[in-house]
Amino acid sequence: MNTMITKVAVVVLSIGFFASVANVSEAFAVSKPNVDQKALILTTINDMNAAFQKGDMDGVMRAYEPGAVVVGQPGAPVSGDASLRGMFAGFIAAKARFTFQGHEVIQSGDTAAHFAPWTMTGVGPDGKPISGKGLSVAVLRRQADGRWLMVIDNPFGDAFPSGSKLH
Repeated sequence: MNTMITKVAVVVLSIGFFASVANVSEAFAVSKPNVDQKALILTTINDMNAAFQKGDMDGVMRAYEPGAVVVGQPGAPVSGDASLRGMFAGFIAAKARFTFQGHEVIQSGDTAAHFAPWTMTGVGPDGKPISGKGLSVAVLRRQADGRWLMVIDNPFGDAFPSGSKLH
């Protein structure tokens, strides 16, 4: 009879142990969720666009790493905080409104490429309507805190400066 009680006790203890292990595994899975990196990347893009809409320069700048390079017009890359703010101020003054016609994100580890055809409307310095379109090509890098920030942003990814050749 003692043997039977011992066997039952071992079975009960084993079930309790494995149930505990399962609960720990579930708790661990909940505390480390599988984060959708594409969604985080698109959040960076959409937050930057929303900041443009509101005229929020600091919000626009938060989408970029220090040292980021942005192509403000085909063939004219800009970098540095003061230069980027000056360039973005022109877009904000023009009340530029960007609309994306879709997004494609390709990610490899802590680096991602974002592609999006866009159209833009705004108001020129003379008060007349302006518009444009292009293909945004951006390179983003995941930060230590999990955010994605742009390192290279070329909204004119489908335009090549005159005299440029593809080899």
